[in-house]
Amino acid sequence: MAWTITPSTFDVIVIGSGLPECLVAASLLKAGRDVLIIDAVDTYGTDFASFTPAALDDAIVQQQQQPISHDAAVPETSRHASAPVPRGEEHEHSLPECSSVSEPLPPGCRLLRLRQRALPVSNIHAFAASGERGGPGDQRGYILDLVPKLVYQSEPLVDLLVRCRCHHYLEFKAVEGSYILQDGVIHPVPAGRADIFRDRRLSLSDKRVLMRFIQGCVEARGGQGHLKEVLASSQPLAQILAAEGLSPRLRQVILYGIAMCDSDQEPPPAAVAADNGITAAAAAAATGGVMTGASGGAALDLFTSSQGRFGHEGAFMVPSYGSGSVAEAFVRLCAVHGAVTVLRQPVQALLVTDVEEAVAAVAAASDDGAGSASSHNGGGGDDANPSNGGDRGVASSTAAATAACSCVGIVTAAGQVVRCKTVVAGTGTISCLEGGLSPSAPPPPYVSRAIVVLDGPLLPASAPHGSAAQSQSVPKSLLTLVVPPRSGGLAMVSDTAAAPWAAGGRTGIGNPHPVRVLQEGASTCVCPAGRFLLYLSTPATSSSSYDDLWNTLATLTDTTGLREVRNPGCPSASATPSASNTGTAAANIDTSTSTKIITDGDDDNSCAVLNTTDSHPATDSPATSSSSPTPRTRPRALRAWFYRQPVRHRVVPAIAGAAAGGTAESLADQLPVGVLQLPGPDGGLAGYSQVLEATEAAYRAAFPGAQWLAEVTFGGHGAGGGEGDEQEEEDSDGDNGGGGPAPALGDAEEDAAIDELTAALARLQGA
Repeated sequence: MAWTITPSTFDVIVIGSGLPECLVAASLLKAGRDVLIIDAVDTYGTDFASFTPAALDDAIVQQQQQPISHDAAVPETSRHASAPVPRGEEHEHSLPECSSVSEPLPPGCRLLRLRQRALPVSNIHAFAASGERGGPGDQRGYILDLVPKLVYQSEPLVDLLVRCRCHHYLEFKAVEGSYILQDGVIHPVPAGRADIFRDRRLSLSDKRVLMRFIQGCVEARGGQGHLKEVLASSQPLAQILAAEGLSPRLRQVILYGIAMCDSDQEPPPAAVAADNGITAAAAAAATGGVMTGASGGAALDLFTSSQGRFGHEGAFMVPSYGSGSVAEAFVRLCAVHGAVTVLRQPVQALLVTDVEEAVAAVAAASDDGAGSASSHNGGGGDDANPSNGGDRGVASSTAAATAACSCVGIVTAAGQVVRCKTVVAGTGTISCLEGGLSPSAPPPPYVSRAIVVLDGPLLPASAPHGSAAQSQSVPKSLLTLVVPPRSGGLAMVSDTAAAPWAAGGRTGIGNPHPVRVLQEGASTCVCPAGRFLLYLSTPATSSSSYDDLWNTLATLTDTTGLREVRNPGCPSASATPSASNTGTAAANIDTSTSTKIITDGDDDNSCAVLNTTDSHPATDSPATSSSSPTPRTRPRALRAWFYRQPVRHRVVPAIAGAAAGGTAESLADQLPVGVLQLPGPDGGLAGYSQVLEATEAAYRAAFPGAQWLAEVTFGGHGAGGGEGDEQEEEDSDGDNGGGGPAPALGDAEEDAAIDELTAALARLQGA
C-alpha cells in the first residue's frame, strides 16, 4: 500500500534503514533536525538487512528476467532494476509498484530517476536437495543475513549500543568456539595462555615463542617491551611474526584466527586468479590489503580485550534474529526520538533544481538558518550558529555554482513530492540513481558469499574430559571457522584407526584468500530446530561466487544431493551442479561418496574425514569411546545460495558539492548538491569498526557543527536532544518558552516509553 506522508517537508530525508543511515539519522535527530526514514521494502536494514529464502528466490527470478552483464561499463541501475512481484508471491522484500507523480513539480525542478532494488546482490545461484525446495515455512522458519557479522564484545558498536540504550532491543549469543583448518584437521584457535598450554599440536619451543610474542603484545600496549615500535609501524604484520620466530602454522593462527585478516597476508610470487584475470592483490584491496604492525596491534588488542568481557571466554557474539536486528535497533532509537519512519515505500526519483535556483535556495536557507535552528534547539547549541547554517550550510555557494543541480526533495512510490534540505543515502542506493555512476567508473570490488542450510552441525558433540557419557553432550551450534589461503582441505583417511591428521588422499581447496565460515543454529532463532545455517565468505577472485566457494563447501559438508534450481518458480526446473556453472570449481573435490568425520578423543573437536559408502543419516550415532577416533557423518547441505556482493565501505566523507579530501572511491562528483553519500558494507565477517569509522567521517565532514551519536547525552526523550540538553532541562522548570524542546524524560520514563513502543510493535506483528 502506498502511504501518504505527513508532513510533506523535512530537514533531512534518509533513504534506507541500513546501519550507517540510522546512525546518521539518530545523530541528526539529537541535533534538532526533522528526519524522515523511508525504506523501499517491508523490513529494516537495506544493505545490512536480514531476509527470508523467498527474497533470494525472487532475486533469481529478477536476475533471469534481466540478465546481469559483467561489463564494467554497464551501470548498476540496469543491473539492479527490479520489477514488482506478482500478487500471491509477495514477501518482506517485495517492491510495490510506483505511481505517477500526483502533483505538479515546483517551478524549475526536474526528476532524477532512482531504481531501487530489493537485494543488492548479483550472480545468484540456488541449489537444493530433493524435497528441500522450501515452502510456507520459509517465511518465518529461516532468517538469512545479507551481511553476516561477528560482533567483538569490546568493539565500539557495543559501547554505542549501551550508550544509546539500544541494548534494550537486542539479544546477543556468545560464539561457542573459534576454529581453524590446518594440516587437514579442524582445530580450536589457541587464543589464550590456557589454550596454548592445552594444545598438544604445539611443541615446547612453539609454545615458548608464542608466549613470548603474547607477552610482547601486552607490554607494547603499555608502551613498553621489544614490540613497542614494530606494533606501531607500517611494517607488515606477517613480517613481524616471521622475525619473531613464529612458524608458518602459528602465523596462520595469529593472522587469520586472531587478527582476523580477510585477505592473503603471505601470497606466493605472482599469485593470480585464473578467471577473468583478477589478481589476488586486487581482491585483497577489497578487504583492506596487507595488515600493518599498527593495524595488527590494534586487531590483537581488540581480540584480547573482547575475551570474557561478558562472562564467556570467547571474543565474539552474534545477535539473535539475524544481523539485521542491529540496524533495526537504531531505527527504533530514531522512532523514540521523533523520526517519521515509512516502510514499503520506494523512492522513485530525486527532485532537483538547476544551479541558478540552487544558489538562490542556499542563500535563502542561510538568511533564516539561525531562526530555524533556534526554533529546534531553544536558541542553544552549535546549530544556532549561522556559520554552521543548518543542513545545507555544509555546501558552499562556490560548490553550488560548480554543481549541475541541487536536491530539494524526493518523489515516493505513491507519486507524492516530499521536500527537504538534505537527502542521506547509502552508496548502494546512490549507485541506482540515474547518472549517479559514470560509465567509465571502475566496478567496485566484490566479496563472494554463500548461505547454506545444513541438517546437522559442522563439528560433532564433544564431552568434557572425564565425562562418563559423551552421548549426552551437545554439539556447538554457534561457531566460526577460517580456512587459511591455499588450504589443502581435510585429510582423507582409509580406516578408523588412522591418525586424524593423516595426509594421505587429502583434497585440495586451492582458495587464494581466507574463507570465513560462520555456523548458527536454532539458539539464535534464525532456523528451525535440527537445522543449521552456514555462511561462507571470501574476497571475490572470479566472476562467480560459486567458483570461489564451492570447493570449501564440498570439503566441509556433504553436497552430493544438491541440484541447481534453474527457476525458483518451477519446482521441476533443476540441474545437477556438474551440468551447469561448475567450471573448474569442483574439479578437485570428489563428492561421489559420502564421508565421515573422525574426532580425535584427545583433542576436542579436532577432526579429519573418513571415506564411507553409508547413506546420509538424519542424525549421528553417539560416540562410543573418548580414547579412540570416532566416525561422525558430515552434515548434508540441503539448500545453498551463492551470490556476489559489492564492497562499498570506503567513500569520500563529504556531502555532494562540498569541499573535502579523500580517495577516489566516491560518486559524489556526479551527485546533486545536498546529497550525502554513506558507506556500504565492508567485505569482512568480524566487526563493524570499518563501517562505523567511515560513517562517522562522512557525518563530521557534512555536518561539522553537529555532535556525533557517540558524543550525545541520552538522558532526554524526543527530538531536539542535542548539545545543551542538560542545561535546558535545568532551566526549563516546566516552561518551554519560545518553542524549545519538550521537557526531557528521566531514565525510568524513557525505559517505559521504549517498552511501550516495543509492545506496540509486537502487537502489530502479531496482528
